[in-house]
Amino acid sequence: MHFFPMRPHHWFIFITLIGLLASIGYFACLNGIGERVDHYNSFDDPAYTSKPKEEKYNFNGVHVINTRFMQHQPNLRVLGLARIALFETLCLPSIVSQTNQHFLWVIRADPNLNPELRQKMINLLAPHQNFIFIGSNYNPAPGGFGRSKRKLNQQARFEKYLLDQKVPEENNNTLSVGGNNTAIAAQASLWSGNISLLREAFDKSAADDEILLETRLDADDGLHRDFVQTVQEESVKYLIPQNTSSISKKELERFWRIWCIDANIQWHPISHKEVTSQEGFLVEEYDNICVTPGLTHGFGAASHRSTIPKYNGHGQLVKIIEQCKGSSLEQSCVARLKSLYPGAIRARTATSAGMVGVLTRDESGDNKQDNEQEELWKSIHNGFSISILEVRKTRDLMIDRASEIAAENLSGQCTEGLSCKDEARKKIGKAYPKWIEGLSRFKT
Repeated sequence: MHFFPMRPHHWFIFITLIGLLASIGYFACLNGIGERVDHYNSFDDPAYTSKPKEEKYNFNGVHVINTRFMQHQPNLRVLGLARIALFETLCLPSIVSQTNQHFLWVIRADPNLNPELRQKMINLLAPHQNFIFIGSNYNPAPGGFGRSKRKLNQQARFEKYLLDQKVPEENNNTLSVGGNNTAIAAQASLWSGNISLLREAFDKSAADDEILLETRLDADDGLHRDFVQTVQEESVKYLIPQNTSSISKKELERFWRIWCIDANIQWHPISHKEVTSQEGFLVEEYDNICVTPGLTHGFGAASHRSTIPKYNGHGQLVKIIEQCKGSSLEQSCVARLKSLYPGAIRARTATSAGMVGVLTRDESGDNKQDNEQEELWKSIHNGFSISILEVRKTRDLMIDRASEIAAENLSGQCTEGLSCKDEARKKIGKAYPKWIEGLSRFKT
């Protein structure tokens, strides 16, 4: 074997390279969680890309996800930009990456939404035909999609769903807008999406043999990427009776079910700690109530909104309706989605109504999770396809413009269509100085 002699300048290059490699390794170790979680931004990495589940149940019904955005607050530009950042960072990627795309996403915003905000949302949603973005301050109650107990003209029902216009009397064939989807789309301010898909699903949900699922999702929250698949599988399992010929119509009306997320993770831009990472702070939560992200009403063929007991807000739901109990109680109950962990991610920022929980509590529970941040961020990436780099950018925006965001949030509480109770304003007024005080420690 022959060796080439090392000249002096060769030794210099060799030693320099060794030193450079050692430095890279050293600084990589120092960078901590911030740099480690960056690895999980590669969604194409087969080790961290979840694959669609093999369908166990053939769902052929209608699934609609409903989201509100800046309703009755069209001109609060800074607040709107902050909410769009949260939407793009947390909400949108979780829906785009759903392993089952058999659903419609209907997003309703104020018809007079600031043009800049409207165009930004259109740009985000336009690539997806099943994402319907419309200008409307009307929010139908669950079970009010294409299904109604009254025998009304279906075209008029569709117009009411979009426009909240007065529904003609029964058997009245006079249309309030026009006989085609194009005319309705123009009247309803359809900004993005395929209205024909919406109309097809609307009509289909009224059929006697279809399942209707309606899911709630706030614009600053996200859902686990297996959420749609899981709920649809369970709906086929529990909402389709084995033998309809032997079941009375009254009994068929009991085939409804409500699903709630079991565990969620809250994202805080800042925390009670003296030092907060570039990504912010994650807190694991198990709620006794049904939280809003992922709250789903499922209706079998003969059930509708009036067959579900009335309840006052999602916080009261589990107090009014009994929880599902395996084979002993499968319908007419509330079920927890325990197979999804975490089932949802929720933003806790100055954009939130009431600014609830914008600072994490200085309690032992939070302290316990200090050492779990890396694992929590991994679960957020793997389960929601959320980019850590985008989280950092959004956090910077929330902190840099926090005073403006909180001020507009406060002023927006008394706009038309929103509650203007003194209690709501007092809550925000109380949270606002705490938020600003927190920023003085964490804005570094």
